Amino acid sequence: METINEFAKTNGNNTWVKEHIFGIEKDYRLARVSKISMFMNGAGEANIVFGDGLENQPDKGIENKAFDILVANPPYAVKDFKQHLQLKNNSFELFNRIGDNSGEIEVLFVERIVQLLKPNGIAAVILPASILNNDASSYIGAREQLLQNFKIRTIVQFGSKTFSATGTNTVVLFLEKYDEPPKRKDMIRDSVSAILSGEELKDFEDKEIFDQYIAQIDIDETTYCSFTNRSLTMEEISKNKYLNTYLEAFRQDPSYKIIINKKAFHTLHEKEKQKIILNNFYEFAFSREKEKLFYFALTYTQNTLIISAPADNAKQREFLGYDWSNRKGAEGILINTPGGKLYCDNNRTAKNTLASAIRNSFSDKSKELSEENAKYANFVKTKDLLDFSRSDFNKAIRTSINKKMAFSSIYKLDKIKNIVPLIESGSRPKGGVNKYKQGAFSVGGEHIDNKNGKLNLTVKKYVPQDFYNEATSGKIKENDILICKDGALTGKIAIVKKEFNHSDAMVNEHVFLLRCKNLITQKYVFNFLYSTYGQTILKANRTGSAQGGLNRTNLEQIEIPVPSISVQQQIVDECEKINEEYNNTRMSIEIYRKKIENLFNELDVISTDKIL
Repeated sequence: METINEFAKTNGNNTWVKEHIFGIEKDYRLARVSKISMFMNGAGEANIVFGDGLENQPDKGIENKAFDILVANPPYAVKDFKQHLQLKNNSFELFNRIGDNSGEIEVLFVERIVQLLKPNGIAAVILPASILNNDASSYIGAREQLLQNFKIRTIVQFGSKTFSATGTNTVVLFLEKYDEPPKRKDMIRDSVSAILSGEELKDFEDKEIFDQYIAQIDIDETTYCSFTNRSLTMEEISKNKYLNTYLEAFRQDPSYKIIINKKAFHTLHEKEKQKIILNNFYEFAFSREKEKLFYFALTYTQNTLIISAPADNAKQREFLGYDWSNRKGAEGILINTPGGKLYCDNNRTAKNTLASAIRNSFSDKSKELSEENAKYANFVKTKDLLDFSRSDFNKAIRTSINKKMAFSSIYKLDKIKNIVPLIESGSRPKGGVNKYKQGAFSVGGEHIDNKNGKLNLTVKKYVPQDFYNEATSGKIKENDILICKDGALTGKIAIVKKEFNHSDAMVNEHVFLLRCKNLITQKYVFNFLYSTYGQTILKANRTGSAQGGLNRTNLEQIEIPVPSISVQQQIVDECEKINEEYNNTRMSIEIYRKKIENLFNELDVISTDKIL
């Protein structure tokens, strides 16, 4: 109330609230608390409605496209809610994308925000971080609603200390709805249609979208135009890095297997077979390309501010300005520094706060951040929050935009999935670990010493022997490569040495296990991924919110140089000499890593390197 009165210069006259402030709450007690709070702040005539937030209440002023500003903290994970949801004045596109016994009610509230806001309206909504990257159909649909209807101005990522009761990692999305009519998404669909139909692009924006998109996916204009004209042969498609991702996905798709397994297909001439396969490939690829181009065109001109709370608990408390207490008689929130690093408690319009950076994200003001804000925040291009490189496009919104390494090599680059036939991860045993006096040893990220690429066994964790016997993956052998896959430890790597004497051992759910058919190649892959180059590449492929992680698909798609076996052997031998020198001298880890880096340069495995 103080903020709006100050902004609107009302001189304390609150008669405006009757026509302008609305709230809706399903819990009767909380609705009453809200009403009392409004009275205590001089706004007793505000409209606090006891009802379902997903429902329109036209007789009480709550209806679609009625609001300029919306602030919400909707419920999450309400199991079986569909069975009890009874709406009379509203419906949702996402309703049928939610399972009958599922609990993702928050996705409906995302669509509800779309419904309630006027064009150019602004929203700030608290949601679970999983809304940004969960692969479930309903969550994908929620992201489609966000991207099609809003400019995502700011994403604030909070850690587990923000809400004491849940420990859930949350995000606050600051959104600005597109102006209409016409609807932005309809205009973009016209541009996408023009580009993919191979028309001459006379419209300025169509041409700009086209030029920036092919730069984003790193494909030349001639090749892409040949693709849109469907004139590329299967061989030409396979030779293009970007288009080949579609070809690989197509050959694994059930539709491809149906085609080649039909009896009539086998009676055809070889040229006819290839023509049918090629036509079906183009249908497959175009359906995916159309989606990617559409969402690129929606976002390519925008910027998004990403603010991330620290992972460390003590630093989280400093960031937030408060802590939580469970001490008897003093339960609840404890304010340490009002506003923390987020805002100035005494001056809402203070500059150089994270709040001021969020305000600037809604305008054309400078996107530069103060030195203090830059510790937690970064402006990025919204299009870079989406991954357009993969064949499957789930619209996951990445908040960790890593620096990428570009390098050249005299040797052919190949994907890890083609080099490493076995990539596994373990799982979490029921009942946890550490309570078993004997059993199988469970290896996690805390056991990997990234300084020397070995396992540190000072922290022992065990799982029951019968779990090890039943486990189908993650059993450790000598020379296996182990890579941490999530959180702050992402990319830490070790190779299992002889001194690891646990015959009954397995990786847990936070670690990937890699195993090659050829031992020399296995040791080469380890040394490359352990090097400065490999570590940068692993971290650059993290996805997800907060610190993110490395998923199996991204790991498989990473490309590394593959020299001949003789050169691989030379690299392995030289690395072992460097390792022996490190173990027997006082060599620093920095010099150790630098020597390995120089080795890859000297043998032209990495000819040049630069961080983009």
